Amino acid sequence: MALVKKHIQQVVEELPQFSTIEEAVEYFHENEEKFDEQGYAIEQIEMFDGGGEALVHILIESPYVDKDVASKIAATLAKMDGSRAPIESIMGLLKVRNAYIRNPGITTLQSYGDAIKYYIVKFLI
Repeated sequence: MALVKKHIQQVVEELPQFSTIEEAVEYFHENEEKFDEQGYAIEQIEMFDGGGEALVHILIESPYVDKDVASKIAATLAKMDGSRAPIESIMGLLKVRNAYIRNPGITTLQSYGDAIKYYIVKFLI
């Protein structure tokens, strides 16, 4: 008995290019069930001015952020340069009751090293 090989053409979906941060955030919310698309949106949001703030806002405002998505956002924030990162907003994550949001916030802040000294003192006061 011979095997029949069927050729299936692969469908490649092109990811959109965004001209504004609002478009990227909208794309993120439109694809709540698709981790790869949300991951792409997270990377695109970070590249815009104010992107770090937008990512922190997503974590704080979205009541049911998937753990993997929260980890992706935290990793993206952790890679940001300390001078460009929204450290004060990330410190706001420490006040969130959801541990899956608060713990990545702590890890992200640890990645900035000496850049957060001023903010820690300010936060404690």
